[in-house]
Amino acid sequence: MLNRNQKQIRNDRRGQVGGPRRPPGCAAHGRGTRGLLVSSAALFILCASAGARLPAAQGPSQGDAALAKQTADLKKAADRIAAGDVGSAESLLQGILKEHAKAPEALALLGVIRAEQGKQEEAEKLLRDAIQIRPKLAMAHENLALLLEKTGRADEALREYASVLSIQPQNRSAKDRLASLSEKQALAARAKGDRQGALGILLVARDAGSGEPRILLDLGLLELEMGLNKDALQTLEAGRRAAPQDSQMLYGLARAELAVQDMPATERHMREYLTQRPDDATAHYGLGRILRMLERPGEAEAELRRSIEIEPNQTASYYELGDIALTGGNFEAASALFQKVLARDPRHGGALTGSGIAAYRQKQYDVADGFLKSAVESSPGYQPAHYYYALNLKRLGRTEESNREMQIALDLDAQAKAPQTRQQLILEPPADKATPSSVPH
Repeated sequence: MLNRNQKQIRNDRRGQVGGPRRPPGCAAHGRGTRGLLVSSAALFILCASAGARLPAAQGPSQGDAALAKQTADLKKAADRIAAGDVGSAESLLQGILKEHAKAPEALALLGVIRAEQGKQEEAEKLLRDAIQIRPKLAMAHENLALLLEKTGRADEALREYASVLSIQPQNRSAKDRLASLSEKQALAARAKGDRQGALGILLVARDAGSGEPRILLDLGLLELEMGLNKDALQTLEAGRRAAPQDSQMLYGLARAELAVQDMPATERHMREYLTQRPDDATAHYGLGRILRMLERPGEAEAELRRSIEIEPNQTASYYELGDIALTGGNFEAASALFQKVLARDPRHGGALTGSGIAAYRQKQYDVADGFLKSAVESSPGYQPAHYYYALNLKRLGRTEESNREMQIALDLDAQAKAPQTRQQLILEPPADKATPSSVPH
């Protein structure tokens, strides 16, 4: 799923995509006056592919002359379509089809005209007929894809764009349309809770050879979310090679390296990301947690405080600082930091638990009871809350309740996820609603 920085980068990048290069000898075309289905780029392709061999009914010289005339007429028709003169273009195409009823380029261009006239069914039939005659006619596949996309048949359109790229791997317009439509469909699948469907869409786009960095980024982040950590690492490494200056790709790669426990690499890449985006509070928070895992609490604390300087209205970094103080035995400081969290989120399970532990360690058992009871109520699946609640209840002489809470803690411990599954989420933004799932709130 895209965060706010990724969305901005995506919007910026879309404005930089160029069209395909014209083959020699093709004139530049503009779009028609009514926004033709076919772009001028697709018409350029026609110029390179119009050398179809005619039926060998004539002798060599006659055949060459007829071929030259057909090619010239196709180019004229393409020019006139691009200029919006579809009536004149159709006359030329009908003349070609009268002599050669199965001329695929003429059928495809006539399909473009029918689509422009709003005759979608006839347009589709003409384009499919052209493809059946010449399966590798890229301009027919591309225009069919555009037609299918326009009429809401996205899955079919994706297959046609993939067909274009199998014929013309460097077709810029097809790459861009495939990537854009894949993103749109994947987001729609995600909105319905269908992560598997979104994964399938992005894999098709990747395997079609689009090579678009934004597809690799979306795919890698989705694979991370689904726990496919090794796949995510391979995807994001490929994305980094394709877009070495893309900061969001670098950030995603750091997350993937963390998920597979490559700690030197994840620290290195997170620091590299921060040289590009030094004011990203999320990244400072993430680096702080990485440094905690590397048992370097002093450096971790500095990164977490920097995160708070940049974005004071958060809970995640305050919680981490409180946990560092708690681990170091500075219970008063820990309590003060946890109170900052609870002031913004009174039901933050991690802060309630931390406050209860700090009180328990100071033998303030009645105070601890209030915090820990609230912790297990707000976050019933958080094992440390039940464990310390059990210990505190025992101190208060409530043995039966203590035994019940300890059993819950033991059951939760047995059901705990593998460490890397929990840790893969530690780089989520520090905003209140994005507190890592390993620290309930």
